[in-house]
Amino acid sequence: MTGTTELLPVNTKVRVTYAGADVEKEQSVGSNPDFVFATVPISAELLASDGITDLSPGATFEYRYGWGSYTPLTGPTELLPVNTKVKVNYAGTAVEKEQSVGSAPLFTFKTQPVSAQLLASDGTTDLSASATFEYRYGWGGYTPLTGTTELLPVNTKVKVTYAGTSIEKEQNVSTSPAFTFQTGSVTSATCTQYRYGWGSYMPFTDPLELLAASTKFSDADGPDISLTPTSGSTVSVICQ
Repeated sequence: MTGTTELLPVNTKVRVTYAGADVEKEQSVGSNPDFVFATVPISAELLASDGITDLSPGATFEYRYGWGSYTPLTGPTELLPVNTKVKVNYAGTAVEKEQSVGSAPLFTFKTQPVSAQLLASDGTTDLSASATFEYRYGWGGYTPLTGTTELLPVNTKVKVTYAGTSIEKEQNVSTSPAFTFQTGSVTSATCTQYRYGWGSYMPFTDPLELLAASTKFSDADGPDISLTPTSGSTVSVICQ
């Protein structure tokens, strides 16, 4: 239907299709022959966890309807007032939400302050300065995590590297944004070196704080003794 069309004065439905969606309304054209549709200004923003800092310049936004394909959303965009999905892409991952834009045309996303620390076996001494941290999503590549970093509230993996090996854990940062790792204390009066797998030996100094990963200990003559330190505890190993 384009322009003016002569119709009988009965209840009539007219549908408008625009920017990938459609809206239909029904009127008695005998009393109201003009069908008027209106769009709404859709916009999206990404705020930091403080609810003030605007991270939108570092993000991209897209919209879609149902399971359709995405269209870039750049600035306020006039769209029909229907259920609409908007996705924000930021720092390597994405979050999507759906709203009825007829009543809620602004999509507001927020990040979480993700941080990581490495504590010694005593649960107090902070070893973070001697460790490195990285984060990733799924099986993607790692990105350095230095200090508190604003990230989207999704399942996130953080890896700590310390004293020659690494351990990774995954958390939903929407509810658990702080990653805490802890070493175990290893004591020995006979061991002089340790290593991981078939890597090079490193000097063993009694006692030694190590991550809870399978570790090989030995004296200068071997053989290797395998042991996994326990986070928050002390274990002893004898090398012969």
